[in-house]
Amino acid sequence: GSYVLTLTQLEPATIYGLLLEEAGNSHAVYVNDSLVMENGKVAKNALIYEPATYTTKAAFVSDAKGEARIVIEVANFDGRKGGLIQAPLFGTLPAIDFNYELVMMSEVFIFAGLLAVAFVFLFLHFIVNDVRSLYMAILSALVSLRIATTGTHFIYMAVPYFDLPLIWIIRLEYLSVFMMLPVMMLLLGTFSSFDYPAKIQRALYVPIFLMPLVVSFSTEGMLSMIFNAFQVVMVISGSYLIYLLVVGYRQGKVRQSRLITIGIMIFIALLFGTFFSEMNNIMYFMLYIFVLFVGTTVMKRFSLIRSHSEKLETSAKIDPLTGLFN
Repeated sequence: GSYVLTLTQLEPATIYGLLLEEAGNSHAVYVNDSLVMENGKVAKNALIYEPATYTTKAAFVSDAKGEARIVIEVANFDGRKGGLIQAPLFGTLPAIDFNYELVMMSEVFIFAGLLAVAFVFLFLHFIVNDVRSLYMAILSALVSLRIATTGTHFIYMAVPYFDLPLIWIIRLEYLSVFMMLPVMMLLLGTFSSFDYPAKIQRALYVPIFLMPLVVSFSTEGMLSMIFNAFQVVMVISGSYLIYLLVVGYRQGKVRQSRLITIGIMIFIALLFGTFFSEMNNIMYFMLYIFVLFVGTTVMKRFSLIRSHSEKLETSAKIDPLTGLFN
């Protein structure tokens, strides 16, 4: 399919920029009948077209009348839906360059930070054998994988000599989303505020082991259908967690301040997911802050375990009454 847009009242002497984050699984952009940008290969059938999806930008100028006729050709034979996923951005070339570089720098910064956090918690897990640290490591790694495979798709630039097919980029994106829920549920189950039955905790391991296999052999259309069912599971899981919070509050396990804090975080997440879904960089920062927020509790627990271990070691070697070695 094709989208046609005519820009008017432009300055012929000004160089303008175009930023297109996602448009189907391949797209080509023409300005005044000249090809300025191409992502993959657009064709009329699945045998010829070549899929590729990552953020692209281009520069263009208007004609002598100050007009620019923009034509965006889109092809998508892998997914259930086609067309523009996000609207293109137009502006002066410096403004477009700044917007592109800001988004990319934000994604790379958060990706590197979360990956470092994942390694730190994995290291802590091997030191104290704390399962909460292991869940934090896996969750941080999943969020970093999600960032690398969405937005500007800088994973293409991170591994330029490894030509990973688009379908595997999409599979990694869906896998990171599908795995976050059971890992998050297992992580929350280690807190006294979410004390759910052991049967549910054991059942959470089933999607963790089966989902990589399912995603590896699913087409993009199948993944989209699974994601629709996954959203229903997310709503049910979120409602159950809220129920556990209310029960814990009534039993005195959850303080009122913590209940209000979690409620505000859920409200902000719903607000951004409904009205600001295109602001990926803000969502990434929110995920980053959330992981660090939960991580502080894990670090606090680690310091308490370490302190308690040192006290036990001291009391085993030194007599508390005389101060002499046993």
